[in-house]
Amino acid sequence: MEYLKYSLYPSKEEALINIKIIELNMKYDGYLNDNEKFDEPTQVGLLSGKKTIKAFFKNPLPKYMKGTSFGEQTNENPVYKQLINYKIYNYLNDSAKEKYKDPSTIPHAIDYIIDVSPRFYAERVFNKGFITNTTWYTDSTKNEELLKVWMDWETYEDSPMESAKTIKSRKTYRQWITDDNTYLPVSADTKITTKYYDTILLQRAEGRRRRDNIFTLLSKDFITLIALSQTSGNTTQAEQIGFTFISKYNKDVSDYKEVGSLMVIQDVLTDNSPEFNDMLNFIVPDIPPFNVLVPESVNYSIRDYLILKMQGLL
Repeated sequence: MEYLKYSLYPSKEEALINIKIIELNMKYDGYLNDNEKFDEPTQVGLLSGKKTIKAFFKNPLPKYMKGTSFGEQTNENPVYKQLINYKIYNYLNDSAKEKYKDPSTIPHAIDYIIDVSPRFYAERVFNKGFITNTTWYTDSTKNEELLKVWMDWETYEDSPMESAKTIKSRKTYRQWITDDNTYLPVSADTKITTKYYDTILLQRAEGRRRRDNIFTLLSKDFITLIALSQTSGNTTQAEQIGFTFISKYNKDVSDYKEVGSLMVIQDVLTDNSPEFNDMLNFIVPDIPPFNVLVPESVNYSIRDYLILKMQGLL
């Protein structure tokens, strides 16, 4: 056990407890009189401009440290220590403030949904039905970023259709922004958790969620493409056309979401009805606003785009 010049503790109270132990040791050894004190705890970072509730004292001889809890040891004077504070601490609700008092502590334990006020705004990025990135902001203006979350998904190779493959695991990475609006290197403060989908119920529920995401986002793209190619930008008419088309295959859409059925893909592939054929065969041009609003659809027919998205290939 190496004792350096200073001992750091999570709070002034904890530092004071250990100082009392040191004083007892010193008095027992005759180094202090009964009315003498060894030291008072000092705020870490007091002269650095960084707020903290951590406290420290200068270590005595090692023999007087007997019985103390071993605090963080350093040779650098902690009064000047440049602590890293996390911005999320500025937005804790009253109950969370009682639990999480030190803004320099990596906020792994803070629930950024229920421990904060007001509720944060999440901007999510989807890839083939999976949420792959989420950035959390104080509100919908997105002026103040608080943390970022990203996910790696693993599936079993148990289906010829990508979107029907059983989900095996999800690894989630979380990082919190500091009060100077920067993120530390990934390995420094990142919280990493892994969820394993090891029951049929979990696998089915996550697969359903994935395909529901695919269809929800695809429906928006579909309406946009109809509005741009068929209704001169009239979204009300586009929604009516889209709803009429999708309603033809409600049962197969439900089966696709629920179990990854191929029937709705076959429906779209073979639909040659006069009212929809020209629309489905429209080739999306690589020009604005098509390549701005629905960039993945460029150079595909609307029919092929629908199929590729439902298959989980785009």
